[in-house]
Amino acid sequence: MLLLCLLLACFQTPAPAAPAEARAVEVWPKWNVGALLSLELVKGREDWEDEQLQKSSKTVTPIDVRIMAKSQTGSIMRWTYGHTSIVEGAGPDKDFAEHMASLNEGMRVDARLATSGLVEGLADPNSLQRHYSKMLQELEKGLVEKGTDQRVIDAVIADATKRVLGPDFDKAALAEIVMFENYRSEPLIPGKKIEREDRLPNPIGGDPFPALGTWEVEPLDPAKHEVTLHYNVKIDPQKTRELIHAWLTEVAKQAGKEPPKDTDELPLKGLDENTTYVIDTDTGLPIRVEHVRTTLIKKHRRIDRLFLRAVTTPAQKPSTDGAPR
Repeated sequence: MLLLCLLLACFQTPAPAAPAEARAVEVWPKWNVGALLSLELVKGREDWEDEQLQKSSKTVTPIDVRIMAKSQTGSIMRWTYGHTSIVEGAGPDKDFAEHMASLNEGMRVDARLATSGLVEGLADPNSLQRHYSKMLQELEKGLVEKGTDQRVIDAVIADATKRVLGPDFDKAALAEIVMFENYRSEPLIPGKKIEREDRLPNPIGGDPFPALGTWEVEPLDPAKHEVTLHYNVKIDPQKTRELIHAWLTEVAKQAGKEPPKDTDELPLKGLDENTTYVIDTDTGLPIRVEHVRTTLIKKHRRIDRLFLRAVTTPAQKPSTDGAPR
């Protein structure tokens, strides 16, 4: 009997081995202190009502990026902004519109990066405050010289000050840098989907909304020296409805009005962000970053687009790859 069992065991087909999980792609930036990375930043906005385009705008800004210092605890990255050109949606006074859009011209944003490459904060917040204070003074002087009504000047300066020197000015100043570096927040494992909790800014005011993010890396193409990553974030519908309902109920009570009875009455119908990174595996740096944020409030749909393109990298010749215009 024992001999029979041994013979049968010899002829049994072994169970198939479990497929090996793809290994993470290593992309560590090859970037010396002082070496230049030239970026082109394209921003656009579309406002739709009942599927009809109401208005749109688009701007283009050149940015010089350098690593200023490195240590065992991290590095300092500097983004220097050039002149912003309005290519669409400037309105009747393009010169004034470009002046407003270029309040960050010449601005140097020094960001502290951890050893992982993720942004930790501003290295010198006071320098931004000095820059914007000077630009706002020049803006006010220009409006006075144009003979603009003082009440209009006061309103323009107040709005501009709120935008560039408000309580969250540091987050706003770092927004593009954080997005550019975010590809390093998870392992780049081709074909593997990673889900994680996230938060999205509240477009109607208040605390950010809980959201679910999906991180996915496309299968590698051996012929290309690139890896493509998609990070998609959507609000958690149930949690968001509960938060908005509680907030609107409180606002209604304070105003002495009836609170909304049903979550179907809530104005926010949709909110999501989709970001695509194309990373050069030779340099370890993104060569394209495209971000799209879609907000649906009742029947109004707003689409905000941001496109960053590497024109030159520390290890490359000038790129001929076109950016959207």
